[in-house]
Amino acid sequence: MRLVENIPLDTQTIASLINDRDDLHLVWPKAKCPFDHMQWREVLAPEAGNKPFLIYEDTKLIGHAALRKT
Repeated sequence: MRLVENIPLDTQTIASLINDRDDLHLVWPKAKCPFDHMQWREVLAPEAGNKPFLIYEDTKLIGHAALRKT
């Protein structure tokens, strides 16, 4: 498994991992449904010190993670 920084931030790739409202709720209970790219860009903004990552198993994308500066 490997983490790859998602910079520049690609919210379309994150959205592709979320199949339905229940998935979205598990990932981020306060997220707007349907997936709101602007909301995610605001929260994950690397220029604000946040670190978004994509998670790969070999070459297969399996998830997303982020560290948010508070």
